[in-house]
Amino acid sequence: ADDAVLSHVPNSCPKMHAAMDTRTYQRVAAAWGHHTGSFLLADQQGLGKSIETLATIMESAGASTSTQYHLIFAPLVAVESVWSREVQRWLDSNHAGVLPLTGSLAERQEALVAALDTPTDLAHVFVVANIESARIKPHYPEGKPRTAKNARYDTADAVLPALFGRIWDTIVVDECQRALIRTTGSPTQVRAGFSILSKSSERRIALSGTPIRGK
Repeated sequence: ADDAVLSHVPNSCPKMHAAMDTRTYQRVAAAWGHHTGSFLLADQQGLGKSIETLATIMESAGASTSTQYHLIFAPLVAVESVWSREVQRWLDSNHAGVLPLTGSLAERQEALVAALDTPTDLAHVFVVANIESARIKPHYPEGKPRTAKNARYDTADAVLPALFGRIWDTIVVDECQRALIRTTGSPTQVRAGFSILSKSSERRIALSGTPIRGK
C-alpha cells in the first residue's frame, strides 16, 4: 500500500503523524505492525525504523487507560543519542516518559527499580538499555563440565535482574543481528537473556537495516 489510516496516532501523537505525511510508507509500516503484533522490521537504513516502531507502539496501545511499559534494547551509543531523543522528539512529555539506563551497573539497576516501582500518571514509560544489559551469566550443575549443553540460566544471575521481573507491553531490539539465533555454536549470554525475555512481553519488535550481518 502507498498509505494507511491510523486510528490512534493522529490524536495521541499529532506531531509524529504529521511528520509521516511525506513518508506515507511509515504509516503503512505502523498499521501493519499493529495488526501483526511481533515482527522483524528490516527496512533499509535511513527510512525511519525508529518512528515506525514508535508509531506501531502508539497505534497498538489504542485508548488503554493503564500505564504501558516498553523496553528498548539498542547499541550503547544509541541509548541516549537515538532512542531517548526520538521518544522525546515525537511523543508528548505529558503522555510518555523515557528512562535511558546509563551510568554504573548499580546506578542502572537502582534507576530501573525506582521507575518500575513508582506509580505514574504517564500513559507510557519507555526504558532504553544497552543490548548487553540482557546478559544472563550461566551456571553449571556441580560435577558437570562447563559446556553449552550443561549451561543453566537463572534470571537471578542477570546483569540487570529488574528487567526480568515484569511483563513488558513491548520489547524492541535494535540492531538485532547482534543476537541472531544460530543453528550451531554456543549460545551467548545476551541470547539467553532474550530467550527468557521473549516469554515476558506482549509484543516483540526486532529492528535491523542489515539483518544478515552487514550484507
